[in-house]
Amino acid sequence: KLNFTKLPDNITNAGSTFRDCYLAELPITSLPESLVTMDAIFEQCRKARINLTKLPRTVSGSLALAFNYALLAEINLDDLTANAPEGGWTEVTSIENMFYNAGSGNSPGTVTGSRSAFLAKFPNVTNTTNAFYGTNTTE
Repeated sequence: KLNFTKLPDNITNAGSTFRDCYLAELPITSLPESLVTMDAIFEQCRKARINLTKLPRTVSGSLALAFNYALLAEINLDDLTANAPEGGWTEVTSIENMFYNAGSGNSPGTVTGSRSAFLAKFPNVTNTTNAFYGTNTTE
């Protein structure tokens, strides 16, 4: 059983860190502000109880698959949008499958909020394929 509640401070690369940890509960409520790479960080973490209200301001590159199949995630895009850096995440280029079926498991688990407001915070994103597939988000 993984008993992680947070990642170490000052970590910069967490891409694929918990990928395929199907049964890990991971009650994570925040990510370090130093985080730059987090593509596929929680991909296939089906039992993870991730509850985030903001993403790191320093994240760049790809957020593809970051919460893909994190079935018990509780994320409100409006919270992430409200806590975005001024000008948004200008260094992010892809959010392909970022929330694919995230939050679609048994209660708890939900990804809600405005997709368009969230996407407006990613001015340089070119790939949003299936970013919100299976979520309860709105336009």
